[in-house]
Amino acid sequence: KRMALGTTELNPFLPNTGGYVQADARGEQILINFRSGPTPFKVVTYSAVQSGEVDPALLQNRIVLIGVTAPSVKDSVNTAATSGLNPGLVTGIELQAHAISQIVSAVLDGRPLLRVWPDWLEYVWIVSWGFLGVGLARLKLKPARYFVSLFALGAGVIGLSYGFLLTSWWVPVVPAVAACLLNGVILYPSFRARHELTLRLNERQQLIERTFDQIHNGPLQRLATLLARVSEDPQLPATLHQELRSLNRELRGIYEAMRQEALSTDSCLRLEGNRRIRLEQPLHEMLYEVYEYTLERTEFPYFKTIRFRIRKFEPMADQGLSCDRRRALGRFLEEALCNVGKYAKGCSRLVVTCAQEGSENVIRVVDNGTAAETAQRRTGRGTQQALALAQRLKGQFQRTQQQPKGMCSELRWPIR
Repeated sequence: KRMALGTTELNPFLPNTGGYVQADARGEQILINFRSGPTPFKVVTYSAVQSGEVDPALLQNRIVLIGVTAPSVKDSVNTAATSGLNPGLVTGIELQAHAISQIVSAVLDGRPLLRVWPDWLEYVWIVSWGFLGVGLARLKLKPARYFVSLFALGAGVIGLSYGFLLTSWWVPVVPAVAACLLNGVILYPSFRARHELTLRLNERQQLIERTFDQIHNGPLQRLATLLARVSEDPQLPATLHQELRSLNRELRGIYEAMRQEALSTDSCLRLEGNRRIRLEQPLHEMLYEVYEYTLERTEFPYFKTIRFRIRKFEPMADQGLSCDRRRALGRFLEEALCNVGKYAKGCSRLVVTCAQEGSENVIRVVDNGTAAETAQRRTGRGTQQALALAQRLKGQFQRTQQQPKGMCSELRWPIR
């Protein structure tokens, strides 16, 4: 039941009223809306009353409370709702004065009593500010502007809560601010990283589209012309027409594979024939799969002459290697093996090492073939990519001629 004086009801204090949690609500209790100011009430001493120094008009039609304010009595409570000579410490008699003043003003003057929302509405209030923090984090704002906006949003929570308090509504402030700021601070890095990833994927896709347009309007058009001429000339070998058609399909397939790889966020390396290798597995296992799949390719003539395959794949220190660098290492091994299949004429022995040597990781491919096109192998696109990869890894790449014949391609980088 609610206490009432006339038509004015006194809102009872409950265990979870406002910011209280499982508080002692036994007896008849209400929230006190403290008077503002350092001296909200007239205070006279007992000695002043005895000596007749107090004007009788001061006491006429007033509620007079008599009590003790001496510190030795230890009749005081702590509160942050008052200001004065000793902020935060209110004597018992002054506390009673605030309570009586509130009740009298509510009944006679209509001064609103402190009110709180029901629990479900408080939860809606807190969750709403949390969603606003999430919504702000999803915006594509630069860090400086974002954090200014976030703290402005937090200040808005405090300002709005203070406005409610001025109208005698006590709403949750700290939970709402915490939900807003924590969601904004914690989620912003992930949303920002996702946004930057999307931008990079779009830029990569545009680059692939432009590159393929140039290939389509140049080499592919000439290739189509060659296909038409070959099909019309019966004197040319039939295998030539098949090889040109296969080349046309491979070039177009490369474009589609690159487009899918640019749009995909999965961690895999795509090889010839749309074979995929997981990049999350240990580095030496990933490189071994590249080794196996590459040597199965049939378009390289000198793979068929290899009689002895000596391989060494041992655990490597791969901590800190990103997916892009793992992918680049797989491409390096694939390129080195393809060079053997293309250029190592008469190769009968292939030695592949992917292991840790001392304080460095090493990927090494050694063949004993005759380097018929050494200059091309040394200065081609694969060499440029290998040198760039070595620079990113702060390592070293070298391709050296073996004696009496053969070639060694080696990439090594320090362990971090």
